[in-house]
Amino acid sequence: MKIKKTKTIKKAEINFVPMNDKLLVRLDNSMVVMEGAEPPKSGEVLVLGTDPNFKVQVGSRVFWNYGGREVEIDGEKYLVISESELLGYQK
Repeated sequence: MKIKKTKTIKKAEINFVPMNDKLLVRLDNSMVVMEGAEPPKSGEVLVLGTDPNFKVQVGSRVFWNYGGREVEIDGEKYLVISESELLGYQK
């Protein structure tokens, strides 16, 4: 007797494509606070823009201090930010 394993993955579909070197980022609620310094903001990359030369990937965790614009898509808040405004990322 064979047991067939099935896996159901629900992928969030976002009907938004950022232009050029912009990224659509889901904001993180958790932040690490260092004494005497303003913590960088962070989030997860959900959608890459139309530029074919990105260093970050979908799913990367990115960090920034300033920049980007908040957008609301289907009642959820996201950030559109240029890759050049990032401090760094984790794969």
